[in-house]
Amino acid sequence: MSGYKEPNLPHGNRLLSALSKQDYERLRPHLELVHLAAGRILYHPGEAIEHAYFLLTGMATLVATTESGSAVAVAMTGNERLIGLTLKDYSGASSGAG
Repeated sequence: MSGYKEPNLPHGNRLLSALSKQDYERLRPHLELVHLAAGRILYHPGEAIEHAYFLLTGMATLVATTESGSAVAVAMTGNERLIGLTLKDYSGASSGAG
């Protein structure tokens, strides 16, 4: 099934593009186009997640810090997903910071 394409909004995000027109219209009032600088930290461990991001271009990396203080990239995503949901959002269970 082909997703809905809003005429005046480029759908660089594949998840948004896959939505039906009805689902997209329900979500649309809550969408805001923002430009993110490279290297910007979107979330810190333990902080409440207040926004979700649907990337149109670029990549985002989930970085974990080891006990020794080393940073390790544990996940990367681009325009195929959204950033900002945890397992808690789905089931009431908490997940690791991310």
